[in-house]
Amino acid sequence: MKKIIFALIIFCATLFFASCEKDTPTQGGSSHNTDTPDTDVEEPELDNQEGALSGLFSINGNGDRVRFAQGNLQFCFDGRRTAADGSSKQGVFRFAQNQWDYIGSLDKGTLPGCDNSKIEAGYPGWVDLLGWATSGYENRSDNHCWFNMPWSSAGIPTNFDDNYTGYGPSMNMADLNLTGSSANYDWGVYNPITNGGNTPGQWRLLTNSEWVYLRNLRPHASEKFATGCIVLSHSDRNDTVRGCIFLPDRWKLPEGLSFRLMSANGSSNYTDNLYNISQWKQMEAAGAVFLPAGGYRKTNAVSLVNVGGYYWTSTCFSNSDAYHVYFRHGTLVTDRHTDRWRGQSVRLVHVNK
Repeated sequence: MKKIIFALIIFCATLFFASCEKDTPTQGGSSHNTDTPDTDVEEPELDNQEGALSGLFSINGNGDRVRFAQGNLQFCFDGRRTAADGSSKQGVFRFAQNQWDYIGSLDKGTLPGCDNSKIEAGYPGWVDLLGWATSGYENRSDNHCWFNMPWSSAGIPTNFDDNYTGYGPSMNMADLNLTGSSANYDWGVYNPITNGGNTPGQWRLLTNSEWVYLRNLRPHASEKFATGCIVLSHSDRNDTVRGCIFLPDRWKLPEGLSFRLMSANGSSNYTDNLYNISQWKQMEAAGAVFLPAGGYRKTNAVSLVNVGGYYWTSTCFSNSDAYHVYFRHGTLVTDRHTDRWRGQSVRLVHVNK
């Protein structure tokens, strides 16, 4: 009898611990089709902001969360817009129609006929590789911010100690970052986005610290990003768009799909996550964000299109540099900086209210 009782105890204990064990994904393996909220508090209702994706992303430990725009920011010289200060400005901004869209250069990109290497005043096509803080805001008290227009492409040092490149707020301004009194240097704060509510002040850049929190510090952060590809079966240009995928705080993998994590050292292959348009639409509906590898621009030379993605933050580093986020060959890096005059991608966010 004692042997039978002992065997029953062992059996029950085994069942108990098996039921309590948490099944977590291994690095490089598929994520699980389970709900992974970062909080037990009920999800807030989404506002009706035009152009905002559905996924909510934590950006600090205070509970603030944002929604990403439906695509990268694009600018066209044709047309006019009314900015936040009431001034009439040349050109218009819009979000890309799809998350995977990028302009690249003439022979690369998903928008035929447009070319970042032709950026200049009067170019009638769309561009999406922009110098830092080129919202079009003209700060009359900042004499050394020379290049503030979206078509700015100069890469010649000004030799001013307070603004070596001539882009963004000079170092003698009260706010060096694109926030506070310098918020109008931010594209989303200063400008209406035609398919993003068409009113200034509805969007903004993430700060460097917010990007660091989103990538590294939010709950389950290591399970929420990887590189991947979207196959465009009906494109007459690049059939496969490489990019970086971010999953929202509350995530449930769509049935029948997989998601492979980056390895422990933060690297992976673009082909680890391969989706056709239909499959990506399911990922997007579940809240996933895709940043395409749109490359970068130096003056009029465009490089690393569909190889690496380089995205601005709103945070200044020095009189010549600003912080950015980049990924290339499967490695995602935050908390780095580069020349302000480089043309890079812009993905704005909306603070859910």
